[in-house]
Amino acid sequence: MPDENETEKTENPNEDKEVYRTRRELRRLRRELKRQRKAQRPPTRYMFWGLVLILWAILLFLYLQHHLTGDDLWKAIITGLGAVFILQSVIYFFNPSYRSLAIGRLIPGVILLFIGLGFLFGLNAWWPAALIVAGI
Repeated sequence: MPDENETEKTENPNEDKEVYRTRRELRRLRRELKRQRKAQRPPTRYMFWGLVLILWAILLFLYLQHHLTGDDLWKAIITGLGAVFILQSVIYFFNPSYRSLAIGRLIPGVILLFIGLGFLFGLNAWWPAALIVAGI
């Protein structure tokens, strides 16, 4: 007679059902956790794409009206993306439940804004110096 502490491998078909039931429960739990994560997403998560669409429309309008050249268009896109990131981080900052997400949008926004403005104002000749200064 085997000890209670020792386990014995048996060819029991009920074990497969238990494993199957456990896998099914794990899948159900994963789906439920995924639904909960989706429910916890910030309500302004689609704001980024809306602002990018507005930015694209404004830049396209300026390009078609010959206020922007083809060379300045990509520079304005980078600057505008930086502004969109900063605007979204300000909105996250004033919402207490999503304040922790603000810094994740602020840092790339400031970087993109400064890079775009630097290129727009002709600072592209000394941008490596700006990287060295930022590293110090």
